Amino acid sequence: MKRLLNQDIFYLKNNMEDRDLHGDSFMDGQRSRQLVAPTDGRGRWFKWKLEAGRETNGYQGEE
Repeated sequence: MKRLLNQDIFYLKNNMEDRDLHGDSFMDGQRSRQLVAPTDGRGRWFKWKLEAGRETNGYQGEE
């Protein structure tokens, strides 16, 4: 477990309540939740919302 604390972790998930693709990250001990892309719910299409090289913390979902 101690080794994991020194690594950045990124997790992408499709939320069943709103169909959007969400991303969680843990970097330097800080949690960030973001809307990555709205989708059709099946992953056939999505509109990418993240900008390269820019951290956004615009997650609007439930905790």
